[in-house]
Amino acid sequence: RGPLAGPVVAAACYVPLGLEEEISGIHDSKKLTEEDRERLYEILTTHPKVYYAISHVDKDKIEEINILHAAMLAMDNAVDD
Repeated sequence: RGPLAGPVVAAACYVPLGLEEEISGIHDSKKLTEEDRERLYEILTTHPKVYYAISHVDKDKIEEINILHAAMLAMDNAVDD
């Protein structure tokens, strides 16, 4: 059978303590407007003190280890990067 929606994708972002005052609105992503998400994306991906990583696990690996383990692997890989 295989994955229905493609690869598993996970991201991790490190924001140093104290920086949240400089970057307003990062507390609850579900409450953000599209405009706020775009603004925060630009800040978080370009700020010199913020680190982020994105990880993908492809369909073959999902088939091999199952979706739960693939999600955990993607998260681990994102943090490790």
